[in-house]
Parts: sequence; C-alpha cells; structure tokens
Amino acid sequence: MSCFGCSPQYPSVKQFTSEGLILHNTIRRKHNVPPLKFAKDLVQHAQEWAEYLVKTNQDTPEVQHLRRKNIGQNITVKDSYENYAVDYSGYGHFSQMVWKDTKEMGMGKAIGNDRTVIVASYRPAGNGLTKFTDNVKEPNDKVLIFKYFKM
Repeated sequence: MSCFGCSPQYPSVKQFTSEGLILHNTIRRKHNVPPLKFAKDLVQHAQEWAEYLVKTNQDTPEVQHLRRKNIGQNITVKDSYENYAVDYSGYGHFSQMVWKDTKEMGMGKAIGNDRTVIVASYRPAGNGLTKFTDNVKEPNDKVLIFKYFKM
C-alpha cells in the first residue's frame, strides 16, 4: 500500500501520529495558516472510529463519518489519498487540513479485513461554505501534494 500510514514502518501510534502532525503542518505552512496541535481526546476519538470502521468492514465512498459537535473528520481507506496533486480542488476534505480556524487534531489508524483505515479528527470543524474564502488560502507554491502521502 502507498498511502500515508498504511506502511508497516509505523510500529507505534506515537510515531504514526507524530508523522501525521508533521505532514499536516507542512501542508498548512504552504497555505500560510498556523500549525495544528494534537489533542489527546481527538486522538482517542479518531482511533475508536478507525477501529469501528475496520470492524464493520465499511469501504469508501460509503464510509460513515462520526457526527460530533464541532469536530471535523477526514477518513481514508487504503490508498485514496494517492491522487492529490496540484489541482486538489475536487477533494472537499482537503480544505479541512488547511482550514485556518482549525487549531487541534488527532489521528487514528486501524488495520483489518485487508484494509487500513486512517481517521483524522479536527477541532473546531472546518469546511463551512460561508467561511471558505477566509479559511482556505492559496498555497505559496504549486507543489505536488501527493508526494507527502507516498511511503
């Protein structure tokens, strides 16, 4: 598998979440927005949801998002992030990664049923249509985003 975190080279949750935070903040820096910080409760939230999705054998695009007040979410199954490139406007959840007003995140990963599920939870949630222009900034260079996800 070639998605971020799908590789067995991440033996610990701590290493996986640390790399995930670095990835997010690298991309956020390119969009001129402040870095995220980890929140332990969001890590727990994301981990529990990833385990549930593996257990219930859900698959994209039907994968179910957990609805919690003021928490945004991104979920990937296997290698769906491989296709991020210069024109990522078609990926609605990408905006959550670079949403300026989002301050905290947590990540979880579960493996089973021949799949790897990665969940990222964010607080406060982003992707509000009326606030998009204020929160999603143009990148300061046109990099290929997918290079960050290949392992």
